[in-house]
Amino acid sequence: MNTIISGKDFDFDTLLFRCHSLGKILTDPKGGSVKDKIADMELTIAKLESELQGMKEGLKTTEAKKLKIETLKVELVELKKRKDEVNLSATVKTNLIDIWTSVSTGRRTELHNKYVKKGLAVEEDGITMLSKHLGKFIKKNTKRYNNEFLTGEMDVVEGESDLRVDVNWDIKSNWDVYTFRRVKYSGEVNSDYYAQLQGYSDLNGAPMGKLFNALINTPDPLIDSQVKQLWYGMGCPDESDPIYIEGIEKIKKNNIFDDFPFEERYHITEIPRNDEFIEKIHNRIKECRHWMKWRFGN
Repeated sequence: MNTIISGKDFDFDTLLFRCHSLGKILTDPKGGSVKDKIADMELTIAKLESELQGMKEGLKTTEAKKLKIETLKVELVELKKRKDEVNLSATVKTNLIDIWTSVSTGRRTELHNKYVKKGLAVEEDGITMLSKHLGKFIKKNTKRYNNEFLTGEMDVVEGESDLRVDVNWDIKSNWDVYTFRRVKYSGEVNSDYYAQLQGYSDLNGAPMGKLFNALINTPDPLIDSQVKQLWYGMGCPDESDPIYIEGIEKIKKNNIFDDFPFEERYHITEIPRNDEFIEKIHNRIKECRHWMKWRFGN
């Protein structure tokens, strides 16, 4: 049975963040920090009090001004209670709440969509495809790396040893040819994947990270699942129904890519190590730890 962990008993300063989820904590907040808001409110109150000095007593406008000042002062008192709160976006805070929920309760949220299922099912196929591209046998990395901020297990580590890594490879299996070609021809790097590879570089010192996007055949069970959805969607037609047969052929064509030349079934994106970005990761983790300690440690 799981034991609920109290925030008072947890050392947030040692909490490690997973590289594959770094993008979720790097979203920048909109607006200023709490301290900025306090300063702005104090200036507003001072301005209103100055204006009040030249106004006649008993007028509605004077009383309205007084009420506005008193209301702002009450809000200022409440705001000052949060003066040490770290300025994080709502997206980051939501992710930190989820992290703490997992840590403190022993529960895990699991993704079971078709994209995740395919990625897990074709992991070895992706490594085989990368081996063919490199012209040498490679195997999946099974070592988890940790430092004082991060934890991560990259797909493939290329180098002489753990102490001298040249490249961290991360293999991404695209769902279909459309998602694959969007990556290949957009010229843009997914910000989550960029952060993930920078985290890996921080963990083992690699000067380079590489994304290997692969167009891999969808496993039969996932194709069968789509065929079943088609069958139910068509009201359970007879298997000889020509429209149903045509639908099955379309599904297979959209999930099998053996007609593509090998060179057209992968795309590599180089992500050189960026020490400034890694420092940003470290600073944000410090902020996240501080916020979690403030929010959950009392």
